[in-house]
Amino acid sequence: MKTSTPRQNADQDLCRWSREGFEPFTLTYKDASVYFGFAEQTLRHMVSNGELLRGKHYLKVGRKVLILRQGFIEWLLERDGVNTGGFYGS
Repeated sequence: MKTSTPRQNADQDLCRWSREGFEPFTLTYKDASVYFGFAEQTLRHMVSNGELLRGKHYLKVGRKVLILRQGFIEWLLERDGVNTGGFYGS
C-alpha cells in the first residue's frame, strides 16, 4: 500500500480546490509553498524578517501563521514592479 507524503496531500488538495473553482482565503506555510512555489522555509523567513506584513500578507492565530492568498499575490506583483492599486492592478 502506497502512502502519501504531506506535500502530495497538499498538492492534491490544491488541485481539488482548483477543479471545484475554490480559491482559499488563507494558506498554511505548506499549502502556500505548493500554491506559490516557494520553499516553506523561505516563507517562514519572509514572515520572521518583516518582509511580509502581519494583517496585509499574513494573519497569526495563536502560534499559527496563515498566508493571505490575495495579499501575497499583491506582494508578488509589487515586487515585480506592477502598480497594484487594488485587485491585480485594476
